[in-house]
Formats: sequence, structure tokens, C-alpha cells
Amino acid sequence: MSVMIECTVPAEDFALGRAFEDTRGEQFELERLIPTSGAIVPFFWIRDGDYERIATDLGADEAIENVRVVDEFDDRALFRIE
Repeated sequence: MSVMIECTVPAEDFALGRAFEDTRGEQFELERLIPTSGAIVPFFWIRDGDYERIATDLGADEAIENVRVVDEFDDRALFRIE
């Protein structure tokens, strides 16, 4: 049995919302997986952005211990946060 849901959550209601508030139009997509650590959302994609700047901005947030780009393609990058 499969269950699918599509929803929109305002940044202020999302656990890491503050970290994502200062975006410049980038699209964020949470990676679907079963977490094996205490991380809230360990992997996510960002489309069409300045990935280095985004990693720096996210790393400055107190809720995030570490952020890194796992893989990068022409139009998107996969990030991991802890």
C-alpha cells in the first residue's frame, strides 16, 4: 500500500523555515527517505541557485550544524544538512 501527499508549508511553520526565508527565488525540494539519524530533513535539492552562497547562508543558521553539497548537476544540487 502506498500513500502520497502533496502539500505546501509556509517557511515560518517549517522546522528549518528561518534558514530558508532569505531565498532569491530558488526552488527547494525535500528528498524522500526514511531518516536513520535525528536530522529533521537530512537531504534536499535546490534548483537554479548560487549553491556556494546558499551553503554559506544555511551554515550560518543556528539550527544547522553542518551543510554540504553532495552532488551537483547543471540545474540542481543535492545538499545534506545536520
